[in-house]
Amino acid sequence: MRLALAAAALALGSCGSKKDTCSDFPSSVGYQPLEPVQATDGWPPTRGGSPATPSWARRKTTVPYSPARVYQALQSPAASALILPDPTRGDRWASSPGTEPFPITFTVHYAVFDTITVEWDLAYRGGVSQGTPTAPTEIGFRYQKTCGTEYISVQSGSLVARATADPNVTELEMVGWLVGYGQGPDTVAGTLTDWLASLQVALAALGPAP
Repeated sequence: MRLALAAAALALGSCGSKKDTCSDFPSSVGYQPLEPVQATDGWPPTRGGSPATPSWARRKTTVPYSPARVYQALQSPAASALILPDPTRGDRWASSPGTEPFPITFTVHYAVFDTITVEWDLAYRGGVSQGTPTAPTEIGFRYQKTCGTEYISVQSGSLVARATADPNVTELEMVGWLVGYGQGPDTVAGTLTDWLASLQVALAALGPAP
């Protein structure tokens, strides 16, 4: 599912020159979730979209790490990688520090190469919603496409990490929205799966919890 967005652009490769579009990511929305994930949602609840209404997917799961470790991992852009670049084609992604007034802020530039080049930027932000940075009980995190390929009109996602009765287990609620040429809810579900996999790799890289 990581290269599904590239496939959409390839389908339009002969339709004209590449255009970039940009959109505002208001500071006022902070890192609040895109929408709530109900306990009965299960996985993968999805909804098809339209040019005006995003396709979405939701996921609710847990990871065997404390909220503090999750917060530590989320500060690394690698924990939020949504596409695994294909080195045989020169795909790449690169992060840069953000300038927003949030505890976690960075931008990731994605570039996928094939018959045409597809490039876009996602801005990420996050912070502690409840508790403290050293002992969080709830963490908010959010991303949004801010500039890049016209083949993706909307790409947004959010994550809420909450403490559970087990101090070494954190509950995650994930939501993804997408409006992209030829894309649907399966693409968004795949994006959430990849996001979770990237987060799990980053958590494991931190080593055993102290």
